[in-house]
Amino acid sequence: MIDDTTCEQEALRTRLQAELSPEHFNLAWKYADKRAVAAQDRALDREWELIDELGRHLPGLHPAVRVLGRHVIEQRIDERGVCCTSKDWV
Repeated sequence: MIDDTTCEQEALRTRLQAELSPEHFNLAWKYADKRAVAAQDRALDREWELIDELGRHLPGLHPAVRVLGRHVIEQRIDERGVCCTSKDWV
């Protein structure tokens, strides 16, 4: 699915590529990539902080909360909403 943000990003990339030298375009692309990776790292850190806080509020269940948190965080997109719903689990 292509949304407005994806179209806007592609338009910006095309404009930058047309207006910048290849060296400057590559430098700008690397900078944007590093910023995106840093943002993803911060988001993952926040997810782990949330899981730890949930565990802190449920001290007896903290190990289970961490295992469940890891399961959800590492879940593939195509598994969302369908994992752990097998008739074998119910």
